[in-house]
Amino acid sequence: MTPHYTAEGLERAIAELRAVFDIVRVVEPVRALESHLSQPIGDGAQIDEYNCHAVWNRRKERCLNCVGLRALQEGARQTKYEFVNDEIYYVIAQPIEVDGMPMAMEIICKVNDQVLLSAYGLNEFVSRITAFNAGLHMDELTGLFNKRYFDEKLFLLCNKAALNKTDVAVALLDVDGFEHVAGHFGHQVADEAVIAIGRLLSANVSRRRGDFVARYGTNTFALVLDNIPRLLLRERMVDLVQRVTTLRLLGYEDVRLNVAVGVFVLSENRAVSVTEIARIISRRVEVARAAGFNRIAFADR
Repeated sequence: MTPHYTAEGLERAIAELRAVFDIVRVVEPVRALESHLSQPIGDGAQIDEYNCHAVWNRRKERCLNCVGLRALQEGARQTKYEFVNDEIYYVIAQPIEVDGMPMAMEIICKVNDQVLLSAYGLNEFVSRITAFNAGLHMDELTGLFNKRYFDEKLFLLCNKAALNKTDVAVALLDVDGFEHVAGHFGHQVADEAVIAIGRLLSANVSRRRGDFVARYGTNTFALVLDNIPRLLLRERMVDLVQRVTTLRLLGYEDVRLNVAVGVFVLSENRAVSVTEIARIISRRVEVARAAGFNRIAFADR
């Protein structure tokens, strides 16, 4: 259950927690800002001073493993480790509401557990956590982002679009033919086909901030395009379908892949959740598949 506070009540709670923990703060994960309740961020403020990720060695970019954002998305407490020079910190993020605004309270404490550290050694412990954070959002086979990243990033982009009154397009591509390839040529060739599709999609998605490709499932890939015009979106989807169907694997030129695509644009319904978007695009994939090979569905029928 998400705790609800007034601004005054939250300040009292933070004051009590600071008597026990090293750092207690409130963040707005969508905007990646640290909120100082007694010192509101005004129009003339230097926003960089309040970036919530700057506390970690003055990091310039949003944390890849953003527990505040995960806490808001999951509606439950999330944790992670962070490092500043040779010091290790344990971070707990709790979703809260402050006068009706969704935020996250972060409780941070320095790790001084010598038993824990001696079990691995400081450098080994840091290496293990760093590797875990790096792999948290990556698909091992293709090197694309995975479904976890898709869910978290789409949640962020949808909330930003609501704030900025912009749009987000989401496409799910279900590729048919991998099972046929695996049955006739072996799983290694099927994996090569999956990797080739991933490379094709990555090469044909804009490098604008916010656009990305993810491996959503075994045979499915998701594309997220931030604030793309409708006409350009349609042209991009038609082009991608053609590129997938004409893709040939070196040494296996007779292999043919087909694709069904479902597309959703946030402005259709800004009140939907990431889970609801996933259901919508999956349903539209089925509509596209029912219409025949290599079709795109922009609606539910």
